[in-house]
Amino acid sequence: MNFLAWTALTGGLLLLMSLASGWIHRGPVTSFGLYLIAGILCGPWMLNLLQIDIIGHAELAAHITEITMAASLFITGLKLRLPMSAHAWRVGLRLAFPAMLLTVGGMACLIHWITGFGWPLSLAFGAIVAPTDPVLASLISVNDARDDDALRVALSSEAGMNDGSALPLLMLALLLMHPGAFSLQ
Repeated sequence: MNFLAWTALTGGLLLLMSLASGWIHRGPVTSFGLYLIAGILCGPWMLNLLQIDIIGHAELAAHITEITMAASLFITGLKLRLPMSAHAWRVGLRLAFPAMLLTVGGMACLIHWITGFGWPLSLAFGAIVAPTDPVLASLISVNDARDDDALRVALSSEAGMNDGSALPLLMLALLLMHPGAFSLQ
């Protein structure tokens, strides 16, 4: 498929999902699950329409991931309109930083113990899997800038901040795996 066909297919999927959002919210499967199903259908397991060489296009994949993460965090941040002195921020900070550090450390120890991987790879695995809560965050998150429910604000702020707290640990793991790969020049 060429770029125009992929753009049309992606646009059609987004339009279909937005038009069906009322039904999706009432159903047992979240929109994330439906996007995953669409990816599996288009991938090499079913229709084989999606043939991407991630290794060959690693730099492009990294940039797309960075843009997607920044856009997601920005949109979440726009919905959080409470003053920084609000109690819900403190709960989110406690969940995002100390709890995330303990979770990453626990996952790294568990992976090292179960698989025998080296500590850098175990730390990288822990940093990657620990902050994954998109389904929970989307189901309970702040939906509107006027929403000031303390639980929703705490979970929404934690969902954004936990990615930021896990990223330095992932970078540390990569630095430990390849000490000469990161230079300041």
